[in-house]
Amino acid sequence: MAHREHGPDPSISLSWDPAIVPSLADAPDLVRSPGYLGALADNATEWAHAISAGRFWRSVKAQLPIWTDEYCNRHGGTELVDGPLSNFCAKSASSIQDKIRRATKPPLESSRSKPMEIFKDGSLVPSINDLVRCRVACTYLDGATFLADKLCDFIETEKGERTKPSFQNRIEGYYAIHVYFHDDVILQYGQVRHPIQRIKVEIQIATVLATQAWKATHAFYEMARGTGPDRALWSPETITFIARQLGHMVHLADGLIVQLKNHVRAQDKD
Repeated sequence: MAHREHGPDPSISLSWDPAIVPSLADAPDLVRSPGYLGALADNATEWAHAISAGRFWRSVKAQLPIWTDEYCNRHGGTELVDGPLSNFCAKSASSIQDKIRRATKPPLESSRSKPMEIFKDGSLVPSINDLVRCRVACTYLDGATFLADKLCDFIETEKGERTKPSFQNRIEGYYAIHVYFHDDVILQYGQVRHPIQRIKVEIQIATVLATQAWKATHAFYEMARGTGPDRALWSPETITFIARQLGHMVHLADGLIVQLKNHVRAQDKD
C-alpha cells in the first residue's frame, strides 16, 4: 500500500475541541496531541486512494458486468448501477471530531445507552465506520439489495470476512444499505510510521433517487443533528420537516417503480 514519504505537519492541523478531551482520557498520548486530527484526516485520504486502487476494489469493478447481467436476467431492467463504481473518500478532520463528539456523549444527552469506546485496545485510529467510505447508486431498489448481497459474498470470498448488509432506515428519511469490510493501514504522523492499524471501510448503497435526495437534504440533516426528531416531525413550516419527509417519499417512490417494473416484466412474459 502506497503512503507519502513525509507525513502532514501536525502544527497546522485542527486541534481537539476542549469539551471532547475528557472523553479521550484512556486514548494513547498521540491521539490527544494538537495535530492528531489533521494528520488522521490526511492519512485517511491516503488510505482511501490506496483502497480505491487496490486489488479488492479493482476485482469488484471487474465483477460488476457479471453481476449486472445476472440482475437484469433475474429482475429486468437494463442496468444495475448508475455509471461506473466511484472511488473511496475520507472524512474531514471536522467531521471526524463531530462524530467522536456525538459518540462519546453521556447517555442522557444521546440516544445511546452508554458512550462508545472510540479508541479500542490502544488503537491510534478511532472506531468510526465511515472514516473511509464510498457511495454506490443503483437504478432500482431491488438492485440495491441484490448488490449488497453480492458484495457481502465477495468480501467473504476475497478477504475471508463474514459480513452482512446493514439496512439503514432512519426517521430522518435516510435509506441506504451499508456493507463493511476491514483493511490494514499504516498511520504516519510527521516523520514516524506507526504500526499497522485496522480500519473499517464502508460501502453505502442506495438508489439514484435516494442519492439525489440525500445530496439535496444532507445539509439540513447535519444542522438538525442532536436536536431530536420529535419537534421537527410536527413542524411542517420548517425546511427540516420537508427535508426529512422527502427521504420517506422517495423511498416509497422507489418501491412503486420496482412494482411497475416487475408488472411490465410479467406482462411481457405472458
